[in-house]
Amino acid sequence: MIISHGDIDQKNVIWKNNNELWIIDWEGVSKTNPELEIVDAALNWGGLVAGKIDENSIKAVINGYKNSGMPIKESIPDLLNGSIIKWLAWLEFNLQRALKSPNDHLAMNQIENTFRNLTLISENFEKLTSLIDL
Repeated sequence: MIISHGDIDQKNVIWKNNNELWIIDWEGVSKTNPELEIVDAALNWGGLVAGKIDENSIKAVINGYKNSGMPIKESIPDLLNGSIIKWLAWLEFNLQRALKSPNDHLAMNQIENTFRNLTLISENFEKLTSLIDL
């Protein structure tokens, strides 16, 4: 287990220049499996949050992780299922927000995007397994 940001994607990284960045939005810090964290990061930076799958970006994140000396020992399908569980928790959070405030457009947008992300992972499960298991 590691202490992790939990949501390293484009919206939470501000680039000052090519060599300096700031990571924002730290309220989700928690203990997590580092391999689950890198799979989530690979999916997010690999286009998931934009509604697509970019194979080269996913491979680049995974290769960068492995080239740093960190192997992925866990079952890739288990890690992808762990990512699905995290997205389901995010869906639950936003459904509760929408129930409390039906005019919360941000919650409704997040619900729609989360369903899209879950669908993308499910429909591309075997392909993602192969991409991550380099």
